[in-house]
Amino acid sequence: MTVNQFSSIKRNHHIFVSFLILLFCSLPVQHRFKRIFRSLFHSLVPNDLLIPSYFSKSIYFYLADPLLLLFLVCFFYYRRPSVRSLLWEGPTKFLSLLFITGLVSIAFSQAGHYPLQYIRLAQLFSVFLLFGVLVNKASLLDIPEVIKAIAWILLGIGCLETGMAIVQYFTQGVIGLHFLGEIHPSRFPFPSAGSSLYWGGAPLDSSTLYRACGTFSHPNILGTFLFCSILATSYLYLREAKKIISALLLSLLSLQVLALFTSFSRSALLGLGTGCLFFFIILFKKKQRIKRLSLLLLVWVFSCLGSGAFLSPALLSRGGILNYEGVVREADLERIAYAQVAIKMIKQYPLLGVGFNNFQLYSQQMTTSGLHSKVHNIYLLIASEMGLIGFGLFFLFLFYILRSAFKGLFSTSLLFEEKIFSLSAFLGLLLIGSCDFFIFSLPAASILFFSVAALLYTSASRSRG
Repeated sequence: MTVNQFSSIKRNHHIFVSFLILLFCSLPVQHRFKRIFRSLFHSLVPNDLLIPSYFSKSIYFYLADPLLLLFLVCFFYYRRPSVRSLLWEGPTKFLSLLFITGLVSIAFSQAGHYPLQYIRLAQLFSVFLLFGVLVNKASLLDIPEVIKAIAWILLGIGCLETGMAIVQYFTQGVIGLHFLGEIHPSRFPFPSAGSSLYWGGAPLDSSTLYRACGTFSHPNILGTFLFCSILATSYLYLREAKKIISALLLSLLSLQVLALFTSFSRSALLGLGTGCLFFFIILFKKKQRIKRLSLLLLVWVFSCLGSGAFLSPALLSRGGILNYEGVVREADLERIAYAQVAIKMIKQYPLLGVGFNNFQLYSQQMTTSGLHSKVHNIYLLIASEMGLIGFGLFFLFLFYILRSAFKGLFSTSLLFEEKIFSLSAFLGLLLIGSCDFFIFSLPAASILFFSVAALLYTSASRSRG
């Protein structure tokens, strides 16, 4: 290899990583650009297609969308990959087949002549391409540095969302960062039963409390990003040698845990518990950095117990964490109703489902309960919209990645902490996916999920390699 060729590869590598970092930095910007093409998308609705009022007829564009498109264009321009390497190597082939299945499922559905469904599938496919790009580029990437850089970005996102969530909760209002997509937390109320915001606080005059949501459209999405940020902070703490920065990271971790509690997201707390339990068990079993791990575990435990105790009046009113109150019980009954509708769809349309993004169009035919959203489970959502074929392909995708990650888990110390960080985050996201659907509907969440999957797969492959 000549000096010029080496310099070209190094330059292209820096451009690639810079775009990747920029893409991740855009994830918390959840301002929706919805007015640009609203009239166009509304004009695409076929006259013979009955669409309920709660079905969104517009495509919402976020800052991450054009950045992802630019990222992919730059990759194709500089790298010029073969179709096989990008779409048919390793786990990427299952995503390619899943996209084709989604395409066919729409074509054979009652919305087969509705262009909006194909556009939404194309949006998801762009994230599939991102996964393929990260896997394809892995041989030229410094995986530890890329994972560390993304961990720092997740920490930055966590700090931003932590500050916003804490202010939103304790003021029960907004900060005013509407340009980032901030919405008023009053959209997510629950009965306060005369409780206070925190232990020892004065009882509220209001009969309701509001959950914090940061810049995101729902508290559960905020909780998911905070979960990943907390894991990233833990990973960076183990990697950091300077005592001052280590102490700062532990302090930030405690605040992030408090912010996660203000979201009152049970799915995020469940993902946090599962991901972190795996994180600590594996690292302690490896018997590396025991003193630092022990201190980190103590901070974890005291942060969770302290946040739970500090917010106990509100947690008791909300229910689902310290007790099981009416609000949470109703929410769970609604989730069960959605699951029953999804199972009916699977039985009636077993192979290809009702069509990608068609759950809300068909749900009114399956129940009279007035359910206006999607089933809160990505596995049931895929099976109901893309049939057992789509579910099987997604299962094979997950199995391929997890098999690669667990294969020889303790056989090498190469990229061990990077792999455990990625694997813990991935397991937590899989669990969160069993409680909600936004991983497949919100670009920021889908980019996070499939990027973590790609980094896990590449770090696992590199550690064996």
